[in-house]
Amino acid sequence: MSDAGRSANTTHDRAFRRARLALVLAASLGALAWGAWLGQLHIAGRATPLDRLESALTDLRLRLAGPRTPPADLTVVAIDDATVRREGGFPVSRTTMARIIERVAEARPRVIAVDVLFLDAGRQPDADNALAAALAKTTAILASAAVFDGNVSEDGIPVATALHRPTPKLGEDVASGVVNVAEDASGVPRHLPLVVRTSDGVAASFVLRVAALAARSDPVLSKGRVEIGGRALPLDLGYHLPLRPYGARRAIATVSASALLDGTAPAAALSDGIVVIGVTALGGGDTFATAFDPVMPGVELLATGIAHLATGDGLVRDAGVRRRDAAAAVLLAVGAALAIALLPPGPGLILVLLATAGWLTAGAAAFALSLIHI
Repeated sequence: MSDAGRSANTTHDRAFRRARLALVLAASLGALAWGAWLGQLHIAGRATPLDRLESALTDLRLRLAGPRTPPADLTVVAIDDATVRREGGFPVSRTTMARIIERVAEARPRVIAVDVLFLDAGRQPDADNALAAALAKTTAILASAAVFDGNVSEDGIPVATALHRPTPKLGEDVASGVVNVAEDASGVPRHLPLVVRTSDGVAASFVLRVAALAARSDPVLSKGRVEIGGRALPLDLGYHLPLRPYGARRAIATVSASALLDGTAPAAALSDGIVVIGVTALGGGDTFATAFDPVMPGVELLATGIAHLATGDGLVRDAGVRRRDAAAAVLLAVGAALAIALLPPGPGLILVLLATAGWLTAGAAAFALSLIHI
């Protein structure tokens, strides 16, 4: 080959290497920018384009990990289909609610949590009086409901435009807590806000009040954690408690309110425990889709949150986990770009798939051990 030919080849090789280097740099910078953008949104708790995919992966991890055993001292007293048939319709009367609470109170539980909204005075004053008297005989928490428009405070706490508390006839001497659930982009409940900002200040959640009463200890909230009875739990942004259902409906011990009233279910089984009264009747209460059940009653999700606060067996999803998520997103994105740009197409793609599978496997294993929520 002539000197001119060798010079042309050398020039061509140099141009090719420069073009390849520019391509690698561009791909790396693009992947870095993409990963950093997603990571910044994730750390801040804002929605990302991958939220629906992450929701599906979270449910997959839950199903792979399988159901778990809930605390033995937690029971749901269900206003179920049998109770509605016994009552002759829905909602059940306040006289019947008073009888249910009195029947539960006979077992002397640590706390009775009533996930039923009593926002207005009833049409029968005697029924309200009976219910108020039943509540006064025990340690109880009533439900209140907040209305949101999507706004949050500077520290991430949801801001309520309105808070509907129990009617003063019932709630004057009985504490109440907010029962709202936080759903993700797919409509799946993932968190319970432990505090809510209102025009009157900060309102505590239903689950936080119940857990504190059961532990006979005031909760202490600090950045990224809550402490109840000497037990500290990490929290997600804005004092949100991550939810991990124990399984499908009735995974938490459930007793029919009708069976309690009929005496076919012994009230003694509720002794010294936490009792959550709520609606599970078909069409009678709120339901949510979870990894284990497409129509999970809301009362069971609240009971799940109470269990997490009482035992500390929930998921760990705090600022530290979010930072690790963000770092993994950047590393995987940049690593994938470099592998595809520098290696032949076949080996590069295989390496990217192996790295992604390894990360997903590590996350699933940690998830199954209740270490993190990725």
